[in-house]
Amino acid sequence: MKKMNTLLLLVLALAISLIALFVVLQYLADTGAGERNFRIDAEREVVKVTLGDRHGNSVRLEKTADAHWILNDEGRANMRAVRDMLSTLRQMDVRRPVSLQRRDSILEAMQNDGVVVDVYAKSHLLRLPGNVRLWTVRRRISSFLAGSDTPDGKATHMQMKGASLPFEVYLPGIESGISNVFTTEEHLWRDPFLRLRESGELTEVSARFNDDKEQSWRLTADGNAAYQLFDHKDQAIYDSLVNPDRISGYPERLTYLYFERLIPSSAEHPPGDLGTDQPFLELWVYDDHDNETVLRFFCRYAPDDGTLTSDHHGYDPNRFYLRVNDGDYAIAQYHVFHPVIRPFPWFVAE
Repeated sequence: MKKMNTLLLLVLALAISLIALFVVLQYLADTGAGERNFRIDAEREVVKVTLGDRHGNSVRLEKTADAHWILNDEGRANMRAVRDMLSTLRQMDVRRPVSLQRRDSILEAMQNDGVVVDVYAKSHLLRLPGNVRLWTVRRRISSFLAGSDTPDGKATHMQMKGASLPFEVYLPGIESGISNVFTTEEHLWRDPFLRLRESGELTEVSARFNDDKEQSWRLTADGNAAYQLFDHKDQAIYDSLVNPDRISGYPERLTYLYFERLIPSSAEHPPGDLGTDQPFLELWVYDDHDNETVLRFFCRYAPDDGTLTSDHHGYDPNRFYLRVNDGDYAIAQYHVFHPVIRPFPWFVAE
C-alpha cells in the first residue's frame, strides 16, 4: 500500500510538472519575446489595449462579449480608430535599428514623451493535442514604447519592453509614420455616434429655435407607435393638419447622427470661433428608459482664410458646434444633422 501511494504521488507530481511545462511554453509562445517582434499575429484575438504616457494621460480599450469596444469603462470607443490601431498592430514591421549616432537622443526622447502600449489577447492556460483548450484568460502578448516619427516621416521610433535597442517601425505600403495611431488623447478615441435610439424607444422629442420661437415644436408618443405634434405654445395639432409620414419618420432620423471631431477638454472652452453664446437650436430627446439627451447647436464663424464664405453673418455654412448634455464641444457637419434640424412648418401638411 505504501508503494502504491508513493507511485501515485510520483504520477501526480509528473502530471503537475507536465502541465506547468505546457503553461510556461505556451506563455513564451504567446509573448513572442524578441527585440524586433512588434507585429501581432493576425490570428490572435486582441481583446484589450492600454496606452499611457509620463504626463498622466492614459487610455484603456476593452472588447466586450458582444464585440463592442469600450473606452475607459465609460462608453463606446471610436471603431474607426480601433480598427486602424488593430490593423497597424498586425501589419507593422521593422525598417531598421536606430543609428548609433542618434540612439541615445532617441531613447531619451522616448522615455520622456513616448507612449507605453500594452496589448492583451484571449488565450488559454493550457492547450493540449487535438485542439483542446482549457481555462480562457486575457494575457498580455506585447508591450512596447512608441515614440515620435522619424525625420523623413516614413516610420516611427519604437522599443520593445525590456529591449536594449530602439527601431524604426513602419507600415508597409504607407508613406507616413504611425505614431498618431498610439495616441493618449482620449477625445480621439470617443465614439462620434450619438446613439439616441439604442437604449429604448423614443417617448418625446422637443425642439426650441431660439432665433424664432414660433418654429419650435414637440413630439410625444401616444403609446400606439404614433406621435402627437405640439406647437410652440404647446397646443396639440390635429392629425388632419400634419404630414403623417414626416411625423412618423422623424424619430428614425435621430438614429444616424455623428459628429466630425471632438474638441479636447484641454483646448479653449468655449472655442474662440464660437459664433454666439446662445445655441440656435436645442433638442431634448427622451426614451422609455427615462434617459434624457440634450443637443445644443451653435453657429461657428467661417475660417478667416477666405476659403469659406457665408451670407449669414459670416458663419461657417458647412459646420457648426454641437454639445451633448453640456459636455465638450464637437464640430459637426450640417449635412449630417440636416434631417433633424426641422422647424415646425416642415411637419404641417401642405
